[in-house]
Amino acid sequence: MDGRYYRESEKAHNQVETRHYYLVKTNTSLNGETEWKDLRSFICCEKHIHNLVTGKETEEIRFYISSLTDIGLCAEAIRGHWGVEQFHWYLDTSFEEDENTAMDKNAFCCYSLMNKMALAICKLVQPFMGNRSIRRIRKSFARDPETNLAILLNNFDTEQLREAISSQKA
Repeated sequence: MDGRYYRESEKAHNQVETRHYYLVKTNTSLNGETEWKDLRSFICCEKHIHNLVTGKETEEIRFYISSLTDIGLCAEAIRGHWGVEQFHWYLDTSFEEDENTAMDKNAFCCYSLMNKMALAICKLVQPFMGNRSIRRIRKSFARDPETNLAILLNNFDTEQLREAISSQKA
């Protein structure tokens, strides 16, 4: 890493992902706009994916603007952003949170908090339920709460449950 280029690679889910990050620093404002006064860099992220099963190769290129000038921090922020997006994707697809039409702000917040706690519990029990999808685990809890609660309580102590639920801050 020389301050303008960063590379990382990981193997997961039968594929190898390699990401190349390129950073270009800027110290000029765009057309004198005050909205861009903290703009410090442009980042390009190239992601190469090699599927180990099919041999298929794919590539994605994304561009970002940032107030950061450290390429390592930029890479971390970009990866962190997609983790948050995945969390919200779970809430939308498994809990249909985007369909919530509650008009009362407190009701909406309570509903959202309950969904996040339920998601944390579903993710916690997923390995004990044959790695089923979050949606299937949620439906399983709805159909047979006693059995699934027994699985939950037999495999985790109070501190593990408290930690999992409190970790859902997004």
